Amino acid sequence: MGFFEKMTDEAEFLAQRERLIDAAKELFSTDSGEILLEQLKKNYGFYSPNFSTEPHETSYREGQRSVVLYLLQLITEEPKQLEGE
Repeated sequence: MGFFEKMTDEAEFLAQRERLIDAAKELFSTDSGEILLEQLKKNYGFYSPNFSTEPHETSYREGQRSVVLYLLQLITEEPKQLEGE
């Protein structure tokens, strides 16, 4: 079962998302986490073009890169609040 499956409302979703953001920030704020993130950037196309003459290869590389971008989004994101809070 996925992290966000079976959530019943927006408040529960935001609480789960906030826990995920906090966990990512905690992990990647350590020296080991920074080393890992930098290695992921180097290995998975963050610093280099992902284009290939083979369309499937380009898609594969972009898929790898999207994981790094997602992690970066998590560690730079501020948790969202419900309206009225």
